[in-house]
Amino acid sequence: MITSTMNKEEVNRKIVGAILGLMKVVISKQKHRHNQSRKKGFPGETSSYDIDGVNFWVFYFLDKGADVTSIFCRYYDPKGVVYAYVQLYAPGHYSILHFFKHAVDRYNERLNLGLSDSRDILFHMAKNGLTMLRQDIRTDDAEWLDVYWRNEHGIWIGESGTSIIDSNTHVNLVRTFVDNAKMGWNQEVVLDDNELEKLIAFEESIGGDAYARRRIHQLLDLYKRKPPG
Repeated sequence: MITSTMNKEEVNRKIVGAILGLMKVVISKQKHRHNQSRKKGFPGETSSYDIDGVNFWVFYFLDKGADVTSIFCRYYDPKGVVYAYVQLYAPGHYSILHFFKHAVDRYNERLNLGLSDSRDILFHMAKNGLTMLRQDIRTDDAEWLDVYWRNEHGIWIGESGTSIIDSNTHVNLVRTFVDNAKMGWNQEVVLDDNELEKLIAFEESIGGDAYARRRIHQLLDLYKRKPPG
């Protein structure tokens, strides 16, 4: 099982160690869904699995005509609940992003989803919020990068370790989310002057989310633009 005393590298190892057993179950489920689809299509489903003491939530849903899955591992660290999103990008190799509860809550609040169950929020994320472009920003800390993961609804903000010894244990932390509606961004990755002005206004009005304010300010620094005063 994952304990609150484990660091994120240890958590990643525990998750990866259980993935092989999980995928056997998932593949069996996908075959069953395919067989059932002749009768009732591919309904969205949420399943919970305990593999080697690791608790996984797997979301099954239809995306562009294909039956797909999205995998999360729910666990606790000293700051509370964390949802590790697990993505297979090559045989035996995984990308794991640790979404803190604050980030998941902000996603729900700032997109006005009105969802009360964390599984429902994660299911929405799986279908709509996890196709992401990544932008790295160097910091004074040689061991960490500030990272902005851009998707069609806004940006996830967090950190990533700079040292990649084993890609399966590489640490990515997602701490908060800010949405397009408040910033008025379009879908371009490059920020033009108009978008920067909107970002400045957003940074000034974001209120109590100190982490987001700090990271947005750093993004403004990257583009050499400062809020007035």
